[in-house]
Amino acid sequence: MNIIAFINQKGGVGKSTITMNMASYLTNKGKKVLTIDLDPQGNTSQAYGIDTSGKATLREVLLGEIPINKAIYGTRYGYMIPSDIALGHSERQIAGALGCETLLKKAINPFFKAIKGTDMDLDYVLIDCPPAFNVFTYNALNIATDVVLPCRADEWSYQAVQQFLVIKQQMIDSFDKDFNIAGVIINQFQSNITTQKTYYERFKDFCKEENINFISQTIRQSTDINTAIANSQSVFDYKPKSLSAQDMEKALVNILENIKGDK
Repeated sequence: MNIIAFINQKGGVGKSTITMNMASYLTNKGKKVLTIDLDPQGNTSQAYGIDTSGKATLREVLLGEIPINKAIYGTRYGYMIPSDIALGHSERQIAGALGCETLLKKAINPFFKAIKGTDMDLDYVLIDCPPAFNVFTYNALNIATDVVLPCRADEWSYQAVQQFLVIKQQMIDSFDKDFNIAGVIINQFQSNITTQKTYYERFKDFCKEENINFISQTIRQSTDINTAIANSQSVFDYKPKSLSAQDMEKALVNILENIKGDK
């Protein structure tokens, strides 16, 4: 099984967008996908068309109130465990629990064992993380086999990637947990802006120095992608022949080529 966390402490870089489009791409290829929304903003849950009102969510799972299978819903892009603002309201309570950084691992591992060999046996788990290195992000990293770092071509994203390497070492030191960085990917790219081209090269050089996978295929700034998300669609469904869809597909293929999984 491949468990991919989409992480960047910088907000607005397109983590939710890339997560959703990855789910769409994989399900279109016949893969069984579960998306976990670990961001209290709940953007991915909304994009998948899930109204969490009166529904069980990841919050109840992390608090130990329900088994994880009770919070899984079917969507057009595979299965989903949704979140909403209530998760954020419970962050202090969750962070105060014993072993708070491994609550998701403890909840989901029995589920993985239960579905193994069944019709629900998963090929991919995609985790959309919040724009912060908090208890929710650590829960994602404690089960992830691979990490994708969506970025914009700017200084804040560049610093965030550098800081993430510190977090990666902390995971090794504190939890004996390592994972593969499947790709640093530049999203919302505008090739006509000189500073963005400069940062693209800086990212490329830094990743080479640190032996990190760098996705050379950028995803251009596009109203098609934004409009698709606003309509709870991937760009592949909204405008499958657009340049944006071509960018997205090439980038996702590059990422998937780097996935290590649990092999």
